Amino acid sequence: MRLAQIAERIGGQLYGNPDIEITGVAGIREAGNSELTFLANPRYEAFMDTTRAAAVVVGLNGREYDRPHIRMSNPYLGYVCALRLLHGDGTPAVDPGTHAHATVSAKAHLGQDVHVGAGSVIEDGSRIGDRTVILPQVHVGRDAQVGQDCLLYPGSVVRERCVLGNRVILHCGAVVGSDGFGYVWDGERHQKIPHLGIVVLEDDVEIGANSAVDRGTTGETRVGKGTKIDNLVQVAHNVRLGEHSLVCAQAGISGSTELGRRVTLAGQVGLAGHLKIGDGAIVGAQSGVDCDVPEKEFWFGYPAKDARKAMKEYAALGRLPELLRRVRELEARLAEKESGEKP
Repeated sequence: MRLAQIAERIGGQLYGNPDIEITGVAGIREAGNSELTFLANPRYEAFMDTTRAAAVVVGLNGREYDRPHIRMSNPYLGYVCALRLLHGDGTPAVDPGTHAHATVSAKAHLGQDVHVGAGSVIEDGSRIGDRTVILPQVHVGRDAQVGQDCLLYPGSVVRERCVLGNRVILHCGAVVGSDGFGYVWDGERHQKIPHLGIVVLEDDVEIGANSAVDRGTTGETRVGKGTKIDNLVQVAHNVRLGEHSLVCAQAGISGSTELGRRVTLAGQVGLAGHLKIGDGAIVGAQSGVDCDVPEKEFWFGYPAKDARKAMKEYAALGRLPELLRRVRELEARLAEKESGEKP
């Protein structure tokens, strides 16, 4: 595409030759002389002098550049839009139809232009929405519902009666509707608690590889519209995740905890059960949360607390060896003085 066409499509202001032909999009260090790149992080400013890119998407402010560039308020978003324009969205190119080695129940309903790959199983009563792509070896359980334009990668599972909205993506090994981890000790052994509820994934939810969203004991586990869950995440029974939240890799959310809208859990965060995390809250990586988090606050640490307080405490911990040395010196001097004063 011509650079002017790209600038118009992504909503940026073009500076420089509008007729440059752009053949692809790449990072600022890897881009070739016919590719578009972007600069969003000041740490990469130095690469502007060495990049081979034909043009760069940059922010509204900053120094002037001799190289052709597109200015916009969010250059990273511009880069992503250009990536889609030139390379597509990465969705596998498949034709509608059911593979001969797939098993689709006669009591299941498939919408228009659905693709079902080899080895996949669609059980009785399941409903699959229009244009949904089910790749090989996916299992959709009895009476499950999968919306329109969904993408289920190989090895993903939607268990019985669970509900997926439109444009949901399940990556390889994702399990929606596994039993919750619930047992009662009867004096001799652990009795399993039946999990009779379901999981509801609202529109535009994405679940990463090898993540599990457990069904409710009764009622439902619900993941709100637009929420994105990374790889290797555990979401326990009866959890509720608000809209447009982010849950990063290896995080774990215990049962009946509720997250508000636009919450961010960084990698390896652990949440105890029955908590409330307020709208817009952020929890830093490897934090352990054992109490409610107010909205729009940034918490960090183990146990997690307001990040400003946590950082002060960690800074004080770094001074402990020196403080211990000084205390020992003072104790020794005090003991020497006391022994000298004895008759």
